[in-house]
Amino acid sequence: MREVLRLAASERREVTGYESGRYTLGAYRFAFPLFWQGNFIGIAELSLDGQIYVEQLEHQYKQSFWILLAKKDIALAKQTDQTGQLKQQSSINQDYLELSSADQEMNTAKKAALLNELHNNNKVRNLTSCQSLFSVPTESIQGLSGVATFIPVSNLKKEREAYLLVLGQAPILKQFDRNLYVIGTIGTFLLLLLAVLARRTSINRRIMLEERETLKAITDAMGEGLLVQNLQGSFLYQNPKSLKLLGYTDEQLRLQSVHLLIHQHGEDEQGDCPIFSTTLSGKTYHNPDEAFSKADGQTLPVEVIATPLVRSGVTVGSVTLFRDIRQQKESELHILRMNRLYAALSATNHAIVNISNRNELFNQICCIAVEYAGFKAAFIGLLSDEGKSLIPVAAAGENAKISNEPITLHHFNKSCKISESLPKRMSHICSQRCALSGMIERCGVCLGDKQTNIGVYPLMCDGRVTAAMVFYSDEPGIFDQKLTELLEEMAQDVSFGLDTILRYEQHMQAHDELQRISNYDALTGLPNRTLLLDRIDQAIASAAKNDSTVGLLLIGLDRFKQINNSFGHATGDYVLRSIALRLKEVVPGGATLARPGGDEFLFLVPDVLMSGCVHLAGTLLSAISSQPIDTAEQSLTLTARIGISLWPSDASNGEGLLKNAYTALSRAKQGDEGSYQFFTADMTTRSVERLTLENELRTALQQQQFVVYYQPKINISDSSLAGCEALVRWNHPKQGIVGPNWFIPVMEEIGLIGQLGSWVLEEACRQTVQWKKAGIASFVTAVNISIAQLKSQTLLPDVRAILQSTGMNPSDLELEITESTAMHDVKRTLSVMEGIKSLGIRIAIDDFGTGYSSLSHLKRLTADTLKIDRSFIKDLPDDKEDSVIAEVILDLAKNLGMQVVAEGVETQEQLDFLKERACKYVQGYYFAKPMTANQFVEFANALKQGVNSEI
Repeated sequence: MREVLRLAASERREVTGYESGRYTLGAYRFAFPLFWQGNFIGIAELSLDGQIYVEQLEHQYKQSFWILLAKKDIALAKQTDQTGQLKQQSSINQDYLELSSADQEMNTAKKAALLNELHNNNKVRNLTSCQSLFSVPTESIQGLSGVATFIPVSNLKKEREAYLLVLGQAPILKQFDRNLYVIGTIGTFLLLLLAVLARRTSINRRIMLEERETLKAITDAMGEGLLVQNLQGSFLYQNPKSLKLLGYTDEQLRLQSVHLLIHQHGEDEQGDCPIFSTTLSGKTYHNPDEAFSKADGQTLPVEVIATPLVRSGVTVGSVTLFRDIRQQKESELHILRMNRLYAALSATNHAIVNISNRNELFNQICCIAVEYAGFKAAFIGLLSDEGKSLIPVAAAGENAKISNEPITLHHFNKSCKISESLPKRMSHICSQRCALSGMIERCGVCLGDKQTNIGVYPLMCDGRVTAAMVFYSDEPGIFDQKLTELLEEMAQDVSFGLDTILRYEQHMQAHDELQRISNYDALTGLPNRTLLLDRIDQAIASAAKNDSTVGLLLIGLDRFKQINNSFGHATGDYVLRSIALRLKEVVPGGATLARPGGDEFLFLVPDVLMSGCVHLAGTLLSAISSQPIDTAEQSLTLTARIGISLWPSDASNGEGLLKNAYTALSRAKQGDEGSYQFFTADMTTRSVERLTLENELRTALQQQQFVVYYQPKINISDSSLAGCEALVRWNHPKQGIVGPNWFIPVMEEIGLIGQLGSWVLEEACRQTVQWKKAGIASFVTAVNISIAQLKSQTLLPDVRAILQSTGMNPSDLELEITESTAMHDVKRTLSVMEGIKSLGIRIAIDDFGTGYSSLSHLKRLTADTLKIDRSFIKDLPDDKEDSVIAEVILDLAKNLGMQVVAEGVETQEQLDFLKERACKYVQGYYFAKPMTANQFVEFANALKQGVNSEI
């Protein structure tokens, strides 16, 4: 910053003096400060540049020869002449360069001679170094003699920047009265210059006043608000537009804090003003969506641009421009509303295409109205037959609740015409409380005294108004013409969807009726022979896949023909329906009850053993004969016989299995009433085989022919090994490895299952400890507990002893109890489980979903793990019922804080389904079959190294 300007700005006074320039020698400068309403706002400057100075020298010394010598550092900044060459260094003093000279013609040789003489003059060298005013006589050189006068030129700091060397003849210089004349002449010149500057200053002040008035006219005419604040954040100036927008007067704003008065509006805006702090740091502040407080307490949405106010390089405040964006915000809000509604229309069409159930569609439309269209609440009600009330069936909104209580559409006020509009297929907008306000409040909206802003749009189905969509918004005037048109279009789309659903339901009803006639018994509603054979084949296919069994129990009523003959077919039909109802009450989970024809009923039971068939046969016979059937004529007590066949032991396909069941029933009818018969070619042979099996099992237990296999439990979140389940196999001397389904039921019947279970538990614990010592990662080993063990009084002492003898860590052991076993004696089960938990052992409920446990019992069991039975996994994800059951079990376990293990996972699709629903642990052939201990070690190592191993 130049010295003249710095002094004028810092000392707030007029400053005059000589100052070096950038492109010329320098100039005499005049600077004075400018003020507005007592505040310093800038500097005005005038200058007499070097060119004018030279012209004055030409006029003053026209009878003399003169040279202007400048200090080297100043002259070099102006270093080139018109030819682009450096000017030569003065021969008088090496610290000065010749900058300009008089235009009089002078022989170069003479000039050089004179300068050389002055250079050799010691007085000249000394005095120019001292920077003083002096004169020296010169010798006559080629006719030129006289006096050389050195006039110093100083800056504002009194530092010499140049010398004016005047070479005059002696007679002329006598008139100068030595040096005083030269000094007086320059002084007169400077006074004249100051007079000229004063005149120019007066002119400039008038120009500045005019410019100031012009600037004020501009700011007064601005369409934006203009605020000027000082370094303290107070108002310095505000244009009329800002006063109009904010509702203040000049007196109310003068010297008030900008931030506290108009910018800080709410607890979230406490602290430093963002506008002021940003501009104070020298930056520009821009916020396209700001809010200013008005005098009436309301807020004004504005766009703000604030820039620092800088004077002479110093920030003295800030200038803020703000624009009213209310109309812009309203336009943006309107566009947002339209975009939301268009999105809602798109989502509505998507829902109509993908949903085939009316109630599901209604629920989805309400959710779309809230989530996409932005309404605070929405509900759909069915219109009563008389058209005087709505029955809510779907709703959406915060904490929305559905009430089946009809809403009577009577008039709350004169403007409410809902009861008249709906039957006429007309939409209705209500801005006051009406009959629908209560339902809106049940959707989680507190209306109070607010305007309701409710839109009602009729829904058509089969050519008549059957329902209405009701929307609520807290935005005043939202239901304008354009929005209403789009909502009416949405109502038309939903009406089209309702017609489509109606046609689909009619088609499905006709289809279902055909299916019922083709596959179900018209008298009892049970599956007929056609459907039964299909289900037998499905059950066999599933059993073959899961190494399981299928049982058929064919029931034949005794002397039913006599009932028909004695009392007629009507009574016979009544008896058959009554028997069907009784049998339905005892159908076990997963079983199918069918009526193949005549006086016969059949139970298809998957995964059932011989002992299970015996138990079920007794239950069925008791259900039939325990109570008489009261008919119009008299009470009839019936008896029955049952023929039983098992897959795969009795047949290889469904037809053969059903045929053998009939054969067994025929054999049973040869015996006593109320008896049952398993299919067999020779009962003696079967008895021998059973006795042989029992003896072999006792021998196997004594000779330790049983082996423990281990099936890995996988953490599917990272494909790591999470544990294993110990499963017993019989290494038969002749038949090789035999599965548990063949010998476990017999072991239970002959009372050896407790010994076998204890051996399996001890072997599994011993092997787990051995693996842990070998460095295999720690995991939980699961061991099954039979119902016989659960009933045993020695279970807890036996488990405690096994833990001590093997060194097994209780936390590494998990005992699995099937759901049906746990529910057999709930009180006993709870007591045993409490003792097991006290040892630090985990508990799992196995085959969950196949038993009859209640939620209250499940909660009391305090199990750590639920294992989803493979019967619910095998048909995933295609079977919707199994999908729902699996999801419910997962949610139930999560809510109860239990771990879930899915059993029987065999396909990628099943795995993906479980992954998507956050099931973390699985077992199944997809990863590995049950394997020996050595194979398990190989599998664990391969899995740890990331290698897919087939074992």
